[in-house]
Amino acid sequence: TLFRSVFVAASLPDATALNAWFTAARPVPAGDFLERVTAVGRLQVTLRYWKDDPAWADQVERTLQAGYPVLSQMIGLGDPANPAITIQEASSQSIAGFSGQYDQASGQVQVSYLADPFVLLHEIAHLWFNGTLASDRWIDEGFASYYAEQAVLQLGMPDHSPQLTDRLLLAKLPLNDWIGPDEPDSTATAYLYGASTDLARETAALAGLDGLRRVWAEIRADRTPYPPAGGSIGNSSAGQGTDWRGLLDYLEQTTGKSFESIWRQWVVDPSQAVDLTLREQARADYAGAVVAAGTWSLPPDIREAMETWQFARAEQLIGDAKSVLADSQQIALLAPVESLTPPTTLRAAFEGKSVAAASLEARNELAALAAIVAARRGQVDSQGAARVVGLLGADPDADLAAAQKAFSQGDVVKAASLADSARSAWEGANGSGQARIIGGSALAAALLLLVLAVIVYPRRVSTAVSNQPARGKRASSSS
Repeated sequence: TLFRSVFVAASLPDATALNAWFTAARPVPAGDFLERVTAVGRLQVTLRYWKDDPAWADQVERTLQAGYPVLSQMIGLGDPANPAITIQEASSQSIAGFSGQYDQASGQVQVSYLADPFVLLHEIAHLWFNGTLASDRWIDEGFASYYAEQAVLQLGMPDHSPQLTDRLLLAKLPLNDWIGPDEPDSTATAYLYGASTDLARETAALAGLDGLRRVWAEIRADRTPYPPAGGSIGNSSAGQGTDWRGLLDYLEQTTGKSFESIWRQWVVDPSQAVDLTLREQARADYAGAVVAAGTWSLPPDIREAMETWQFARAEQLIGDAKSVLADSQQIALLAPVESLTPPTTLRAAFEGKSVAAASLEARNELAALAAIVAARRGQVDSQGAARVVGLLGADPDADLAAAQKAFSQGDVVKAASLADSARSAWEGANGSGQARIIGGSALAAALLLLVLAVIVYPRRVSTAVSNQPARGKRASSSS
C-alpha cells in the first residue's frame, strides 16, 4: 500500500534558505531480522539485524570485540551478572528518538542503524551502570557516557560524547531533578546528558580510575561507607545500590578527598545544599569520635545515622558515645586499683549493639566498682571485739570475692549485689555483735536467776512446812 504525506509551508522570504529533513519509519517484521550469536569475552551476544544490512552487524561486532574488554577493565567489576545480551538494530524513531536504548529487565539493547561506536559502548556500559548499582538516573547515564568516551578515545575511534554548549548551559538545572521520561529533542534533556558527563569527568579526574574502581566495588559488595574500625567489613543499611548521597559518601570515604564542591555545582537543589552543610559538621564530629574510640568501632546506630544522612540524630549519638568512652577510661583506671580486670562487655555493647546499650553497661560497671570499693572500705573499717560475734553465720569475704569474679566475667549487676551484701555485713558487724553479746549476757543472767530460783525456792518451801504446827497433835493435848 502506498501512503502519501503532503507538507505545506507558508510563504518563505528566502526559499534558498529552506533546510528540511524528513524521515519515515515502519515496524520491521520479525521475518526481516537475521540473528548472529557471538562471544565477546565471557559475554554471549545475540545480534539481531535487518537482513539487508549485515554491515551493521559487522560494525557492532568489531566495536564490541575491541571496546568491551576496555570497558570491563576500566570499570573494574568483571563481567555483568547476566552475561547474555541481545543487541537489535533499530531506527531512532522506534526508540523514542534516541540513538540507543538499554532495557535492564529484558537485557536487550536497541541501537540505531546510524549509531556510532560511542553510542554502542554507552549502552553496553549500562550492563554495569543501571538501577542495580545506582538508583539515580544521572549517575548511570553520566558514568556510562564517561566510560564509553574513554574507551573510544583509547581505541582511536570517533568521540561523540555529550558536550555542554553555551546554549545548553542556559537550560541548567540540578541533576537531582532528572526524573520522568526524557524528551529527545529538548534542550533540558541535552543539558542533563552533558552535565552528567561533565560531572563524571570531574569526579574521575579527582578520584582516579583506581579510586573509582574501589568505589564501584564497595557499592557492588553492598558495604557501608562508614565501616567498623580495624578494616572490618560492614554491610550497608541502605540495601544494594546507591543514590547521590551514598555515592558522595563512598567517594570521600574511599579516596580521602572532598567531592562536595562538585556536588554543589551539578547535583543538588537549594534545599539539598543545606544537607551538605549539616553533613560537613557531622563528618567532622564523626572523625573526632573515631579518633577518640581508638581501636574500638563506633556503635552501629551512629554509623547507620551517618549513612542515612540523619545528621541531627548522629550528632546526639556521637555526644553520648564520647561520654561512654570517658566512662570506659574511668573504669580502666579504677579496676586495677581493686585488682580487677575490666570486663569485655562494655566494648561488646559499644561495638555491636548501640550507644544506649553501651551507656547502660558503663553505668552498671561503674556502680559495681563503687559497690566493691565501698565493701572493701567496710572490711577495713569493721574492727572491734564484737565483730567476730556479729559475723557469725555470714561470710562477707566470700561475697566480696564472688563480686570481684562476677565483675571480671561481666556480670556486673550480680557483682554489685554481692558487694552490697558484703559491705552491709561488715558495716553492721560491730553493732550486731554488741547486740548479740548484750542479748547473750541478759540471757545468761536470766538463766542464772532461773537456776537459783529452782535451787532456793524448794528449800524455802520445805522450811516453811516444817515450821508449821501439826493440827492433830494440838487437839489431842487439849482433850
